Amino acid sequence: MEGMVTKEVYEADRKTLDERFSRDNARLKELEDMQKEFLRLSGQLTEILKNQTDQLKNHECRIGEIEKRPAAWLDRIIGGIVAAAVATIVSYMVTNIL
Repeated sequence: MEGMVTKEVYEADRKTLDERFSRDNARLKELEDMQKEFLRLSGQLTEILKNQTDQLKNHECRIGEIEKRPAAWLDRIIGGIVAAAVATIVSYMVTNIL
């Protein structure tokens, strides 16, 4: 009976293995909970990124419109100057011809 394990040794080994299993099971549960949290946060980050991208597009459009304003003003000013010059030339011609 040299190769046989006594009941006490078996019970001690079993207790040790059960304790290890219990600790490993607790660690696995904790890791699963962490993975769920990471997935939740990943979804939130995806939504935040989408919102930021939409806001960036909106800001680009608004900045583009703001950048166009001075050009529009300049076009109006130049148009007014040209109209005034043409009106002056026409009125000068009309008064001198008649």
